[in-house]
Amino acid sequence: MTVGFHTIELCRLHYFKHGIVGLHPAIFNRNAFRNDTWPPFALATMQIVELRSENATLLTAIAPDVFDEAIRPAQLEAFIQCPRHVMVLAVDDEVVVGMASAVEYFHPDKPPQLWINEVGVTPSRRNEGVGRLLIQELIDIGKRRGCAFAWLGTERSNLPAQRCFAAVPDGDFPSEFLLYEWDITTDNPS
Repeated sequence: MTVGFHTIELCRLHYFKHGIVGLHPAIFNRNAFRNDTWPPFALATMQIVELRSENATLLTAIAPDVFDEAIRPAQLEAFIQCPRHVMVLAVDDEVVVGMASAVEYFHPDKPPQLWINEVGVTPSRRNEGVGRLLIQELIDIGKRRGCAFAWLGTERSNLPAQRCFAAVPDGDFPSEFLLYEWDITTDNPS
């Protein structure tokens, strides 16, 4: 998906005609085009691409804080080779400025679901709609794969993430849940 000026204009028209939202709300605000503090054209050169072996070299140019740690080649290869894992990247001027990862999840008594594991956007590109575009692309991939639900969780204290997730259309209100975590690290860092 390429987000450019013409795409924004077409999406704006499509939004008003069909009630579909796929871009940051400020894009649909005519006054945003006159606001120097939030340039809507910040998304003009950005592409959302699904990570595949053919384009894995995109991960050689990553903006700060998109990932928690450095890319581990063995883990990257395992991720790409697993057909149930999916990652989408926001790429601007050949630099990865955002990513979101998910797992297509199966259970014997339920239809397939898409568990969205992580969303990361470099701080200089936050509040521009990048995270929302990434999540929407994962949801679209989940639909194409036949998943019945897409879901994710975040910390109660992570208000920016909550705003981002709430901006994605057609989501349910968040529900309370508890997360238990076990550190089961071994001596093998890969």
